Amino acid sequence: QRYTDFNFYEEGGSKAIFKAQDQMTQRQVAFAKLKGSATKGQTENFLREARINALLQHPNIVPVYDIGINEDEPFFAMKFVHGRTLADIIRSLRKNESSTSAEYSRTELIDIFLKICDATSYAHSNGVLHLDLKPENIRIDNFGDVQLCDWGLARLIDGSDKITDEFGSLEQYSINQEDMNKLTVDGYIKGTPGFMAPEQAGSTEDRKGIPTDVYSLGVILYYILSYKEAFRGDINAIIAKTLEGDFCKPSVHRENIPKALESICLKAMSLRAVDRYNSVSTMKDDILSYRNGYLTSAEEKGLWKVFSLFIKRNKAVSFSLLASFILILILSFAYVDSLKNERDKANKALALAQEEKEKRQYLSDLGVDFFIKQAKQMVVFHSFEEAEKVIEQIPESEFTEAQKIQVRDLFGRVAFYRQQYNKALTLLEGTKE
Repeated sequence: QRYTDFNFYEEGGSKAIFKAQDQMTQRQVAFAKLKGSATKGQTENFLREARINALLQHPNIVPVYDIGINEDEPFFAMKFVHGRTLADIIRSLRKNESSTSAEYSRTELIDIFLKICDATSYAHSNGVLHLDLKPENIRIDNFGDVQLCDWGLARLIDGSDKITDEFGSLEQYSINQEDMNKLTVDGYIKGTPGFMAPEQAGSTEDRKGIPTDVYSLGVILYYILSYKEAFRGDINAIIAKTLEGDFCKPSVHRENIPKALESICLKAMSLRAVDRYNSVSTMKDDILSYRNGYLTSAEEKGLWKVFSLFIKRNKAVSFSLLASFILILILSFAYVDSLKNERDKANKALALAQEEKEKRQYLSDLGVDFFIKQAKQMVVFHSFEEAEKVIEQIPESEFTEAQKIQVRDLFGRVAFYRQQYNKALTLLEGTKE
């Protein structure tokens, strides 16, 4: 027998998962088989999941190794992923467990999310919808490898597998493992309340398609950002809220959520499919735009927002531009200041010229003889310095020869009174010419 050493691991929906040993390859595998007595429809869905999963070969999609019949029961063997689910990690982060917080920052969680986007986008490129994307179906092994699991609700989107929007009673919906502990649900599964899109929850306005998986990815991103479920309550309440788009923004639950990431999350979770991202790759591109400092398509396009993002992603260039601007500003102020100084000098020179002109006009109006007469009176009273100042303010060009002789005579007398006899003699002899 090829598969031995079966140990129950977990169950979900209509199948049970066991850890088993593959004797042919000598490796541990996840062995999936139907639990209990399965109906024909359940068997067909089980084999459909195995075939679709086997079709998808991607580093972030758990690989199927084998499909067959064991003891008259269908089975398929997959890679066994050691580690934790994304749901386990978020629950630990919500409890603020230090070891988990140190290992899984927001950056690491977004890295995990991007890998799930890659896996989902790859599946879409191969015509496959997952239709049950949720944290419980995302496993991270002990070395950080990310695997998207459980393709039980997956459907092909080509002509060979028409997707209908006909829904039955509430009992046809799947619930996660926590809800399974409270309620037993049988029948054909459609999605997981709290993570499925409105069109999976009974909305007939939109048909299931790529935007359906985009919506579920948006809810997962919500969970990563806020550590909270977008929709809470019993199953009926969750489905009603899903159909109405009734949920709080992630930032209500947790502070410091980047506005860009919240906008991406809210766009992916739009009630109408047409308002969501038209592909998973477009959603991923927006997250990468945020990481690289560019504006995302989910944000309002404001000039200041574009400018601030440019500065953040080009810090060196922005610093150089700022330094250059400051230098130019300083040089401009210096240049303006020098112009002001030159202007002040010109104004001062103009004022002096005007003053000289007015002085000359004043002297012209009074006449040189008037000032000579004043100076003579000052000499009589021995105010020699004042007499000299009166004469000195008269430009030499204004004197006639006769007036020059009078001035020399006056200055000769002043020199004599000061006992400067040689100077007095020189000046007085000049008056005889």
